[in-house]
Amino acid sequence: MLMRHAISQNSFGIFEGNFEYQTMASSNGVRFAPIKEAELDPALRRLAGTLPRSKPGAIMMAEVPGPVGIPDLVALPGPGPALQRRLDSLIPPVLNPAGVEVISALHVNREISIATLKRRCGQSDRALSRTLHDLERKGAVISSGKLWRKSDAMIPVGNIYALEAKVDDWRKGVRQAFRYRAWCSSSALILSKMPRNPEPLLSVVQRLGIGLALDDQWLVRPPLFKIASKEMLWGSEHFVAALGFSPTRSPLL
Repeated sequence: MLMRHAISQNSFGIFEGNFEYQTMASSNGVRFAPIKEAELDPALRRLAGTLPRSKPGAIMMAEVPGPVGIPDLVALPGPGPALQRRLDSLIPPVLNPAGVEVISALHVNREISIATLKRRCGQSDRALSRTLHDLERKGAVISSGKLWRKSDAMIPVGNIYALEAKVDDWRKGVRQAFRYRAWCSSSALILSKMPRNPEPLLSVVQRLGIGLALDDQWLVRPPLFKIASKEMLWGSEHFVAALGFSPTRSPLL
């Protein structure tokens, strides 16, 4: 069951301050990153605080298990009412692709029929029926006769950024950062030192559309991409699931 969070907001519904939540991985003391990469942790957090819309505050989590890979740090700059509504709903995170696909095909304020939903999802009658009733039991979707819509809490919580730290093997770092674009709106590679010949690195990050930083200084700011609604919701639900692992947080001063 998703744990309820009380997240500080001002009178305008804007989250105040930078906070880091612990995922299950970090709260159990398990580090996925090598020790040398861990030395870049402070730089990752400083960079996350400079992302667009991060001025009111940002929520950060280390080593979030995503649909594809585990970034060293994910950040949600300027979280707003969508995240609070999602957490207040107490709906368990929906992480399976079939459930995410069905939710993404539904609307909040407009009901659609099973036939329309089936055309959008391409699932068999049996599979779609099973998925719908499982989601209805959780409160993620709502039925009205033979028509369906989704809960107003089941929308993406915002643009999620993935930051990957690398000391050596920048090529591996580029591949990892690019993979996170499957569920994050933006990603970036953070290095402690540049290769002797930086041209191939600079060329590939610009071609792939990922950000690049040297320690805590941006060399190429991570561009924001509009990803498909299904992938965005899938990443959002993994972010929510990671928040649910531990309600504890610490302010980043």
